[in-house]
Amino acid sequence: VAAELVLGAGMTWREADAEVAEAVDFMRFHAEQMLLRAHRPRRRGVPGEDNVQQLAPRGVCVVFTDGGSPLASLAAAVSAALVCGNPVLVSPPVQTAPPAAMLLKLLTEAGVPAGATGLLPILDESVAPHLARHSDVRLVVCHGSYSRCSTLRAAASEVRPGQRHARGFIGRGHTGGVII
Repeated sequence: VAAELVLGAGMTWREADAEVAEAVDFMRFHAEQMLLRAHRPRRRGVPGEDNVQQLAPRGVCVVFTDGGSPLASLAAAVSAALVCGNPVLVSPPVQTAPPAAMLLKLLTEAGVPAGATGLLPILDESVAPHLARHSDVRLVVCHGSYSRCSTLRAAASEVRPGQRHARGFIGRGHTGGVII
């Protein structure tokens, strides 16, 4: 995986090693948190109330990533959605599609059901808002520039014909580096 990040995404070996380690950390964290909650549900002991926590999948999650963190941010979003039982469509830029494809292949080999993940690299940026506003999409996750996250947030907030749910949006937009 690190070699793919070096050759395909232009990272140095040190950056690629750190990216893989961070991706593994995210996936372990989400798996551990779900196991913890599945076996010990959080309850509040309010007198006179019966509180029950139910964990249930919400629906299709679309994950948009940028080239800055082609594996770690993707692994975080994908693993969080999968452990909650949601299918995931990953939509990276075409330049970082190979590491994304490798991650999804490894997840399938590890036991994630076939069809629970999908890959749709973005060739034309105008496609992303169409995915974000699709009536079957339940959650949109965006790691990218501030303007891209704003565009996708606006698209995700539109209510479409046939849509029967409120669509969630999680965005981590950045404005770029600051050179001092």
